Amino acid sequence: MPFYHNPNIILQDQLGSIHYFSYYNQEISYVFFDKFSGETKKRILGEQPTNDFDAAINSIGEITLIYKEDNGEVILSSNIKNLFLEKIIIETNPSIQNLNLCFVRDQLHIFYCISEEKNGRVYKIQHYFKNGQDWKVEEVCSLMKGQILNPIEIFVKKDKIQLLYYHVVEGIEQLFIKTYDCKKEKWEGGQQLTNSNEKKLYLDVLHIKNELYITYCEYVQENLIVKYEKYLIEENYRKIREEEISNPANCQYPTFIYFNERLWLCWTEYDYVVSRYSEDEGIHWSELYLYKDSKREEILRYKYQTNKEENKILLNYAFGKADNLQFIGFGNLDNTDKIPLKEKSFKRACTQENFKVNTFNKEEFLNKQEKSLEELKKEIQKIEKRQKRIEGKMQEIQREFYSEQGKIENIEKIQEIQDRLMIIENFLLEHTRGFKYFRKK
Repeated sequence: MPFYHNPNIILQDQLGSIHYFSYYNQEISYVFFDKFSGETKKRILGEQPTNDFDAAINSIGEITLIYKEDNGEVILSSNIKNLFLEKIIIETNPSIQNLNLCFVRDQLHIFYCISEEKNGRVYKIQHYFKNGQDWKVEEVCSLMKGQILNPIEIFVKKDKIQLLYYHVVEGIEQLFIKTYDCKKEKWEGGQQLTNSNEKKLYLDVLHIKNELYITYCEYVQENLIVKYEKYLIEENYRKIREEEISNPANCQYPTFIYFNERLWLCWTEYDYVVSRYSEDEGIHWSELYLYKDSKREEILRYKYQTNKEENKILLNYAFGKADNLQFIGFGNLDNTDKIPLKEKSFKRACTQENFKVNTFNKEEFLNKQEKSLEELKKEIQKIEKRQKRIEGKMQEIQREFYSEQGKIENIEKIQEIQDRLMIIENFLLEHTRGFKYFRKK
């Protein structure tokens, strides 16, 4: 069955109810699934909307949608108590593309690209946000597109917005990142992340702890492969890993999902859903798995967001079935087939791995070893404290033994206490062996 490229958005509120936006037959459809009542409501939004739209949910469950009409108008629509209130925020401008929005502490921020009149390959990224009671628009940066305008991606961490975008450098798309500090209302200096010599398409990103995970597709001998890069977030972004994940094929829409302590990387390959996973933060990867359901059923790619404070899954997008919104491409592997990793791709991965070994960071390694040693010492200290508590308990039992031995002639009672002493002595021998050299003299 085919994979449909139409945009779809799933917003899940704190109660578990679903707000679903989809684009089909030049219409934006909104469906609300109430988890508790089981009720479903549906309505059509816009007059002649294009497929360029985005939606987000704030902390109290209010839904905001932004979309472009066929005549170039940009409409902002807010759903308050099941009532959509709409207003035009940008008059007719057909060149606007890549509409994105997000909330930072319930303050709305909108981003989009607009082409320059003199040069159609040059676009400006605009930032549209509320400053007090008034709306403010400022230019973030300019970019030059390749053959097509690649997507931009935004994600929020605390009071900062991270913006990722492609810009052509010496004829090749390279990935850049800029940061907006919402408290200071100021953009910080940007940084170029990629520097390969191949053209690039698509983009997804995850921020886990102090590491940034990036995936995209890159052309290799007229085929598209899935690339993965990992960056350590310090004062800047320092690349610590780069690898090709897929076979050279018609790969599209690479997608990160972090679930059950596994980092999944999913994509479509000849309209089928394929994925791999890593259990060590992207150092080693599993075999390739093809999901059989993607051969039999219609598949969509959903953008996903929730306002739940605690969410067991981290993702921006996911592949799923069109008929029931069920995600596929990660988790259960029962209904999958393994795909051989072609030798050429394996050699390329080995070459990259050798490169990492040659560029070994000694200072980073020593810091990690020192940290591991400190953690080991702390664990030993915990064991020594537990040993002292057990020794104290043993002394109490000894005192009880001698007291009871003088008072009671019951042999069974004496034997019971002796058995308890033997169990504790064996426990001490087992759990203190090997740690005596770490004790302070």
